[in-house]
Amino acid sequence: AVWGLLLAKLAGSEDLILGTPVSGRLLPEVQNMLGAFINTLPLRLRPRKDQTFVGYLAEVKTDVMDLIDHQDVYLEQILSALGSKRGVGENALYRVLFSMRPMQEDVFQLDGKPLSYLPAPSHAAKLDLDIEAYPCAEGYGFELDYDTALFDRSAITLYARSFQALLQQVVESPMKPLAEYDGFSLRDRLLLVERPNHLRMPILDLCLDQIIDQMAQLSPQSAAVRFGGETITYQQLIQRAEGFAAQLVKAGAQRGDSIG
Repeated sequence: AVWGLLLAKLAGSEDLILGTPVSGRLLPEVQNMLGAFINTLPLRLRPRKDQTFVGYLAEVKTDVMDLIDHQDVYLEQILSALGSKRGVGENALYRVLFSMRPMQEDVFQLDGKPLSYLPAPSHAAKLDLDIEAYPCAEGYGFELDYDTALFDRSAITLYARSFQALLQQVVESPMKPLAEYDGFSLRDRLLLVERPNHLRMPILDLCLDQIIDQMAQLSPQSAAVRFGGETITYQQLIQRAEGFAAQLVKAGAQRGDSIG
């Protein structure tokens, strides 16, 4: 759901289709049968700007469950029903893939001995973008493959940071409308949007505390204040300011009060 939200913000669209692999083992008699039954199907996502993330997530969950229930339908059948044809080396319905590795690396064993998972690099992207989620000790990790004819490494690392920022935002505030989630991390927004927009102005039209907040995002460990042999970083300055603010609120201070 979050990956689809990021792609929607990047593309400026509220209607997109991803490919996602399914196991293809609906029948009980093939559950323990050797062989590859994997089928990749299109998943349509419609992240509307006015709906909350919780509402959007519920829709995605319903669509995924419906897709799993119909995983024996093959892509060729869908294309035939739509009157579309698959071109050579391309997919007519989706150019981005999202998949999930079904198990953790530490569960691979042979005769009771642990095995190490070593992915074999293919040096070729299956589609324009391919993201794989996998369970790990810390939670979940993600791997991104991409077509180097379309993207360079700097663009992909930007997408990765944006994806991480969106994940954090939806966890912290899941009831916000989708339009209010930022497709950039704070640092990237400052470096790529805010700062370039101020290049034509002689000064930043910001209050001092806003400038300090920006510096804390860009370079938290840089020196903000040096006095009497003591150095305070921007991160430490923010932490002290927030501490003072909490004490003032606890003492009864309200917005607009003069503190002296």
